[in-house]
Amino acid sequence: NGFTSGAQNPTVSAEGAYQLLVTGTNGCTSTATANVGLDNTAPGASVAPSGNLNCNNASVTLVTTSTANPNDLQHLWTLPDNSTTNTGADAFLAVNQPGQYSVLVTNTENGCTSTATATVIQYAPVAANIDGVQNVTCFGSANGGLVGSGSGGNGNYSFNWSSGGSDPGVSGLAAGDYILTVTDSDGCSGTVQATISQPSQL
Repeated sequence: NGFTSGAQNPTVSAEGAYQLLVTGTNGCTSTATANVGLDNTAPGASVAPSGNLNCNNASVTLVTTSTANPNDLQHLWTLPDNSTTNTGADAFLAVNQPGQYSVLVTNTENGCTSTATATVIQYAPVAANIDGVQNVTCFGSANGGLVGSGSGGNGNYSFNWSSGGSDPGVSGLAAGDYILTVTDSDGCSGTVQATISQPSQL
C-alpha cells in the first residue's frame, strides 16, 4: 500500500497488509507481516417509548436497541428543550415530559456513532360530554334520550350509561339524572351527569 516508516512502532491509518523488515548489525534480515483490518461499522440504533403519558403513566421509559455489543456503547440523549443527558452504558431513559427525544449511540471500540429519535405523547385527560338532551314529552312517560361523546385520551372510547346503555346515545328514558362514563382503551375515564326533565302532572 506504499506505506514506509523507520519507526519501531508506527501508527497506520489504512487497512491492509504491512511488512516489517528487520536488519541486524551483521546485515542479516528477517521479515514479518501484520494485517490491519478496518472497523468502521456504525453501532445502529433504534429507540421507542414504553408507552404514552396519561392517567396511568406519569413517566415512561425510552428504550434503545443496537446491533453492537452493549458493553461497548455510550448513550447521549437530547431532550425536547435541547438539553442533553448522558446515561453512559445504560440504554434506558425515564422521562415525564412530552416531545421529541434523540439518542446518540457511540461504539467506544471504533468511535462510530448512530442516532435515533422517538416522540413521547401526552394525552389530555379523558372527558365525558353531553351533546344532546331529549326531555320527556308527557308526565310519567319514558321517551327521553341523551347523546354523549368523549374527548381527550387516545380517542378510542367505550361508553357506560347509568341507565345501562353502552352506545353514545340512549333512548327510552324517564325523567331523572343520568351519569355517562367514557373510558379510552388505556383505561382512563371521565364522567358527566345529565338531567332529563318532564312536564308537570296535569
